[in-house]
Amino acid sequence: MNGEIYDSFEKYNFKKISTHLLARIVYLTHKSIIFICF
Repeated sequence: MNGEIYDSFEKYNFKKISTHLLARIVYLTHKSIIFICF
């Protein structure tokens, strides 16, 4: 029972972290594209 809760928490945490990283990468590339354009 405890292992299942921990496993789902790990998956949720991984999803949150990967979403955050993806958003950060998009933000940085967007910033660099704007920088290149101007």
